[in-house]
Amino acid sequence: MRKYLPITMIMVFLLIGFIINSQVIGVPIDYEKVTVANKDNPVKNCKVEQFTQADRLWCLLYERESLMKEVAANKYPKRKPIYDGMRELEVLKNVATIAKKKQLPVREMQLYSQIVMDVSRQIQQYWFNLWEKQEIINAKLSLNQIRERIDQLDEAILDSFLLIRGSDSIAFKQIQDGLRKSLADLNGIYPSHDKELFIDLLAKAIYPVVNPI
Repeated sequence: MRKYLPITMIMVFLLIGFIINSQVIGVPIDYEKVTVANKDNPVKNCKVEQFTQADRLWCLLYERESLMKEVAANKYPKRKPIYDGMRELEVLKNVATIAKKKQLPVREMQLYSQIVMDVSRQIQQYWFNLWEKQEIINAKLSLNQIRERIDQLDEAILDSFLLIRGSDSIAFKQIQDGLRKSLADLNGIYPSHDKELFIDLLAKAIYPVVNPI
């Protein structure tokens, strides 16, 4: 039960504290799924000129969570635990430091990061469960390589937050639609009991980050 506590607390917090501003101006969503053309620099895949800032954000989030299969492939052979509480606290502390530096809202950024970590664990668990029934696919990247790529993507995601925040606002429904479309074929992101749970939580976490009050 312990590993599900963070997501439960987040759900309660979001349901109580979140209010949608229906007056925001929308950013058009014209996301097209990209293929991993440059495996040495996953951020490059999301720098297509015709992408809007919103499209680029969905692309970066997709690229980031796609790496969770590789994380699982590194952990599974030695049955390393998916949940690492100390690591997550480290991440949240680091996020607060970066958010202050970039003048992004600290609490909202930590909330976003916690949900992303919950989503990442969900995807890893999906692959753990699948590999118990069939042959495992060997990892192509080391954990250090994966973390380097995730750091690249996280930096780009924060920059996307800043660019959207500094230009037009983006409506809550557009965030939902963008996430649903871009993450639709990402294996493991949906818990079996509630297909839309993580999409809605991510949308509610991203909304106040990109829409300054």
